[in-house]
Order: sequence, then C-alpha cells, then structure tokens
Amino acid sequence: MTYLKNVKEIQRHNKRYERDEETYELAINHLTDMLPEEFNKLRGFHSQKIKLSDFENVAYMKIDEPLPENVDWREKGAVSEVKEQLPEEFNKLRGFHSQKIKLSDFENVAYMKIDEPLPENVDWREKGAVSEVKEQGLCGSCWTFSAAGALEGQNFLKTGKLVNLSEQNILDCSDDSYGNYGCDGGLMMNAFKYVRENDGIDTEESYPYEGYQAQCRYSNESRGATAYDAKLLPWGDELQLQAAVASIGPISAAINSGLIRFYKKGIFSSLKMPKNC
Repeated sequence: MTYLKNVKEIQRHNKRYERDEETYELAINHLTDMLPEEFNKLRGFHSQKIKLSDFENVAYMKIDEPLPENVDWREKGAVSEVKEQLPEEFNKLRGFHSQKIKLSDFENVAYMKIDEPLPENVDWREKGAVSEVKEQGLCGSCWTFSAAGALEGQNFLKTGKLVNLSEQNILDCSDDSYGNYGCDGGLMMNAFKYVRENDGIDTEESYPYEGYQAQCRYSNESRGATAYDAKLLPWGDELQLQAAVASIGPISAAINSGLIRFYKKGIFSSLKMPKNC
C-alpha cells in the first residue's frame, strides 16, 4: 500500500516535470517502500519527542464582552508561593532538549567581503577536494557525513591530499555528551566541537562505517585530520553562502530531505518545503 502510494506520487510529479512545471525528476528507489516513520528515522536532525501536531491548536476564543482590566489568580488561591530555583533546576523544566553546545561556542563568521563578482560555478569535486558519494544506510547519521565531508575539503586545501575521514568515529564518539544522538540525529557543529576537543578524527580506512552507534574506538595513531575552529554562516543569506563556497571551500550544510526522498536528477526547487528537518 505504501509502495503503490509513493509510486503514484512519483508518477504525478514526473508528469509535471515532463511539462516543465518541475525542475527535477523523481524515481523509484530503496526508500519507496518505507513507511513515513521508517523514513523519518533516517533524517538526521534530532526531532523533539513532542511535535506541535500532537496537540490541537486552541480555537479562537469568542469574546462577547469586555475583558477585565486585571486578573490575579493568586487572590483566588490558584497559584502557589514563589520558590527558590537553581539555574540547573530551571533548565530541566524548559521542555525542549537544550543542546550541550551553544552557538556562542563558535564565533559567527564575519560577513564575507565581496569585492568582485562571484564565479558562475564552483565545483570542488573537479579540484579534488570532495570524496565519493557515501551511503548512510538505515541510520540517521547524515550529520556525520556532512561534518566529515567539510573537514575532508578543508584538510585537502591545507595539505593537498584528499583523505577519507571516519563518519563512524563521529557517530560513536560525538555522543549525547555533545548533544548528539547517534542514529537518531545530531548537529554538525557538535561534531566539529568533538573533533576540536579530541584533537583529531580517524581515517575512514582505519575506522570504517558500520551504520549503527557503537563504542568509541578513536586511535590517535590513525588520525587523518584535525580541526581548530568552526564558524557559522549568516542564516538565510544565499549570497554569503555562495561567497563562502567560492573562497573557503566545501561547506557543511543540512537540507530537509522530505521532498527529495525519491530524487533522480535535476535542480531541486520547491516552495512547499516544510520547516522541520
């Protein structure tokens, strides 16, 4: 049932593609027969246990008369006394999972100074800075591939050698103490912090990918690269992103994979992209 439903969705999309109403083509692949909850486990970023959709939005209150000037439920006995609360006690009550690493742990990159026109195209694969396409399997570890790929590019630009770095090293060792959740998702900045604090990441050859989180087995003797800093690009500024790709190198990025689950070829462009990753 799920498979047939997805096939029909692919066929409808591709008919629009044939009429030049879409810029990319879809195809049946290894994800086509997956249930939505199975696919969502592969999507990398840690999702909150409670979604807004778990609760219905309140209906608009019907207001037939003027509202009171003030309401004090303390006077009605509905509110207890103010209590002392330590910061760590308060933080436990804040509901959403707080990341162990804050954005302030890394400085935001200064806005790229653009003194001349940007190149029409930049392909770091042609320059030898990008390793081959890899397969994450049935594990929501895309954040480790994004982080390792960016480190591979920077290491290449520094040394002139392209070294495949270990996503499994990040998956195993940049754990919940860094705010990551293995195959349930994580953040690239958390991965970079691990590599920086660990003073290295192993090579893919010495620490191959397994597709599940296991015990950390980092070995300094197999170190393939190090990282000393990481910076965030300004949110939502595509010109700054273009400038960074052109001048800095391969950039670690995350995208919402929901609408490109069955992607085959073309330039992805959609105004229907949901907000959640």
